Amino acid sequence: MSKLISLGIKPLLGALISLSAALSIGITPVLFKYAYEDGAGAIFVILLHGLVPVIFLYLFAILCKKPLALRKIPRKAVILACLSLNFTAFGSVYAITFISPSLMIIILYTFPILVLLTTAFLTKKLPSLLLTVFYISTFLGLALAIGPEFQTINIWGVLLAFLAAIGSAMFYFVGHVAGDDVGTHSLVFIGSVSLTIICLILLIASDGYSPPASNLGWGLLLIGAFCYMLGIILIFLSATYLRPDLASLIMNIEPFVTITTAFLLLGDRLLAIQMIGVCIVVASITLSGIIAHRQHLDEL
Repeated sequence: MSKLISLGIKPLLGALISLSAALSIGITPVLFKYAYEDGAGAIFVILLHGLVPVIFLYLFAILCKKPLALRKIPRKAVILACLSLNFTAFGSVYAITFISPSLMIIILYTFPILVLLTTAFLTKKLPSLLLTVFYISTFLGLALAIGPEFQTINIWGVLLAFLAAIGSAMFYFVGHVAGDDVGTHSLVFIGSVSLTIICLILLIASDGYSPPASNLGWGLLLIGAFCYMLGIILIFLSATYLRPDLASLIMNIEPFVTITTAFLLLGDRLLAIQMIGVCIVVASITLSGIIAHRQHLDEL
């Protein structure tokens, strides 16, 4: 009886952990946007994006006795991890200096489609007709979300958000390149170290760092960095209790978390047609993931 209870509690606990990860990561773009508007420089914001995970994951490796084993990471995996985290951090943070966090997260959230398309290309297997329909509907939803602001939207913000999407998609292939012997925390650590070093070099080369002007800006920036770190931890932890495909489905609420937080803290509003576009994007990505997973199981 106790075994049955534990089997029922474990997926529920995994679902709650995944939900907490989505909430933690979903609010970070809005908090960083507020800190930027309060005077914080983009490089300074990105620095905390990398420095906080470096400190935490180093302490995590020591306290939990899970060595980073950086020498075991293949060179290709190191390069891919560094590029992935740098693309994601620089792309997402600089994107919100040009466009709203809501639009940035909508564009960023096309990365699962990029993962599926890249996988199809690498395996030389064409996606099914139904998957192709969902791929197309994802970008149609994106067009609806961006459409009302097309005349005024900053193209650099859109391109930077797509850069962040490419970086997010790349990270899904890092583990495959690294192999099963390399822990995810090691890959995130090495990528975060590269991000921190690049930011420090840029800060030294520039006039200096630009922190937020107010205590509230500082507080929200630090909370954002903590939430980003917490989200990473929870994503790692959810894999212990829940299958990755199910965890990723729960993470699909992240765009709605960002949009809601942007409305509450920044007063950002999306038109009805834009919200319809967001729903189409999330629904298409969710259904694509379910279908792709079922096809993978059928091939086993």
